[in-house]
Amino acid sequence: MRFNVTKSKRVKKPLVKISPSKKIIIKVPYYYTKENISTFIKHNEKRIKKWIKKQFSQTIFYEKIKFFEGDKIPFMGKFYELVYSYNQNKKLTLKDKFFLDIKYRKSARKIFYKWFKEKAGEILSNKLQYFAQKYKFKYTRLKISYGKSIYGTCSQNQEITLSFRILFFPEDVIDYIIIHELAHTQELNHSQKFWQIVEEIIPDFKEKRKWLKNNRNLTYIF
Repeated sequence: MRFNVTKSKRVKKPLVKISPSKKIIIKVPYYYTKENISTFIKHNEKRIKKWIKKQFSQTIFYEKIKFFEGDKIPFMGKFYELVYSYNQNKKLTLKDKFFLDIKYRKSARKIFYKWFKEKAGEILSNKLQYFAQKYKFKYTRLKISYGKSIYGTCSQNQEITLSFRILFFPEDVIDYIIIHELAHTQELNHSQKFWQIVEEIIPDFKEKRKWLKNNRNLTYIF
């Protein structure tokens, strides 16, 4: 089995992960020598292989979108076919499919980024306001990010950041992420009390977390 080894100042002990392109990566502390790395792999090879086998059986890997006609674009838990059209009023529209004016084919990625960020500003802002009002949370402002691995954050001054890419997920998973960040306005940690707040609102939150774990590669499709 082939591993890609990288060094990082952020990790304190070796970590094994699988990239969205199915590469097996071992992150080690920056001070690790070749001997340290070889020793770690030798002593943990069986355990690593067992873990990798389990991950490949549970994780869904998605093909990267190249914005060819017929590509499937995710939005709110569904996949919509990309179709290039002629002389439409808007650059990009969503009906039963995504229709992009063929004049903008070379700018497809940029146009989709803009479309998703605008939709995120609208949909996520409305949801955040709704849940904050309904469950008596207070936050200062919402920022929309391009994050792939970090779906949301909450700062000490109760500023919430959400990635536009969570719009790729089903709506119930989006709602969980929003509630998760709102709960941080009361508990800025992952203590038992924090999870109690989340569970009171979303009793099956563990199922949402499991879905996110198994579909974590979805945010890397573009």
